[in-house]
This record gives sequence, C-alpha cells and structure tokens, in this order.
Amino acid sequence: MTSWHTINHVFEGWEVILTTCIQLTDEQITEELEKVREQRFSLQKQLRKTNIKLEKLQFEQNRRRRQKTEKD
Repeated sequence: MTSWHTINHVFEGWEVILTTCIQLTDEQITEELEKVREQRFSLQKQLRKTNIKLEKLQFEQNRRRRQKTEKD
C-alpha cells in the first residue's frame, strides 16, 4: 500500500515540473514577442523608406506633368 507521504511527494514533484513548464512557456512567449517587436520595427523602417521613395517619384511625376503642360 502506498503511503500518503509518497503520494504527496509525487504531487509535489509534478507541481515542480508543471511550474517549470509554465516558466519556460512564459520565457518562450517573451522571446517570441521580442522577435515580433524587432520584425515590426524593421517593417516600419522599410515602410518609411518606401514612402519616401514614393513621395520622390510622385514629386518627379508632377514636375514632368507641369513641364509637359508648360510646353503645350
């Protein structure tokens, strides 16, 4: 027959294991969140560069239109 002490010890062991798993999961979530933040920052930076290029192209297009209408 198993003693209550042994059963209690087993449950305490499982509690430690489950607590460790939860902590690892929290750490993994934190790491993934940091990766997502870095990706977001990178994408925001690329978007700013793309918007600047777009503005330059639009400016040039408008300039050419003005020149063309002035010639006509």
